[in-house]
Amino acid sequence: MTLETALAFALGMVILTLTPGPSMLTTIAKSLASGFWTGFQYNIGVCIGDLIFLMLAIFGLQIVAELLGEVFFVVKIVGAAYLLWLGVKLWLTKPVPLEARPVTSKGPLKEVMAGILITLGNPKVILFYGALLPTFVDLDSLVASDIAILSGIVVAAIVLVNNFYGLMAARARKVFRSARAVQVLNRGAGSVMIGAGVFIVTR
Repeated sequence: MTLETALAFALGMVILTLTPGPSMLTTIAKSLASGFWTGFQYNIGVCIGDLIFLMLAIFGLQIVAELLGEVFFVVKIVGAAYLLWLGVKLWLTKPVPLEARPVTSKGPLKEVMAGILITLGNPKVILFYGALLPTFVDLDSLVASDIAILSGIVVAAIVLVNNFYGLMAARARKVFRSARAVQVLNRGAGSVMIGAGVFIVTR
């Protein structure tokens, strides 16, 4: 793989990641509600989910993915239901000033699993990889080092872009000091999660 090819693929990945979707929206909502590290943990799961789809595309397993369509559909519904539940929970949470409550998360493993679940719930991502990769590389001639480079580009794009949004959202938490402001924050983050859940179901 040439440097030009790697840079072109990296640009394509950055553009894809910058496009608003469930992963970005959930990162923003989680970072707003629970802080940067919660969003960061979630994005580890997003990276794993994207790498699974990348491997399916590289090794020509789109047919397998299609055969598992019902499984992906179930994962999609579960992921959407999870986001809707989180969103409603945030809407109903009693507002507490941020300085009076610690930044918490469901735990690293649960956040990572949520990232994987929501990413795998969007099987159209494999169509992106299946359509994008052949325009940059000859899939039949890829070697281990090429696959490692492609994987690194995917992870770097997701980590840099999504976590940038997460960091900006986490910093915005400092504005919300009063109980009323926290209620606005909770309902805003909850609405984003509900919107992401609806987006997944309707795609």
